[in-house]
Amino acid sequence: WIHLALQHLGHVRHRELSRMAWPTASDAVRETSASRLFKRLRGEGFIVRCINSVGSYSYVLGKRGAKEASNLLNIPVFDGTRVCGVQGRDLFHRTLGTAWLVEQLVAGREVVSEFAINSLNGDITKSALFQHWGRTPDGLVLHEVRDGAGNFLHYNVDWLEVEASYKGRAHREKMMDVAWSVGMQLLPGSPYYLDRVVFLFE
Repeated sequence: WIHLALQHLGHVRHRELSRMAWPTASDAVRETSASRLFKRLRGEGFIVRCINSVGSYSYVLGKRGAKEASNLLNIPVFDGTRVCGVQGRDLFHRTLGTAWLVEQLVAGREVVSEFAINSLNGDITKSALFQHWGRTPDGLVLHEVRDGAGNFLHYNVDWLEVEASYKGRAHREKMMDVAWSVGMQLLPGSPYYLDRVVFLFE
């Protein structure tokens, strides 16, 4: 499953990847277990460890991991060695969002990462969101809504907005436009409805 997580999230720090692997373990057990497993997966070519722009380690898909993910998902998947965000100026911003999304995954919720929105094919894409909202989120959490008989109705969606630096008035106004639109469809004709706007501050 680690290669599937990296395929969706793009790049993940050691801390968050180990949190997904051993969510109930103590910090000490998690660190020891993660170090052993990740070392083996690196040696087998499933994942690649990179030094990121904040001086810690991040992981991306290796060639074997990409092939495995492609076989499981039946779609083309590429290794992550060309993912520029690992050394990008927005790494800290992305890392905060990823850490929050990982906690949602650990709690059993379905998420759509910023990397997936920007780079992967799916129902929710960067171009569609930008056309409808004039901006894109830093991640989404999807909550299934069902009727009393258990039939699927739609998804309620949490829109994540990471605020790790000062934002100008135009940015704040756009975010208030999103916040005032709670209850509306995330995209026209879709089963996704905006339910909450979650602000994550550093």
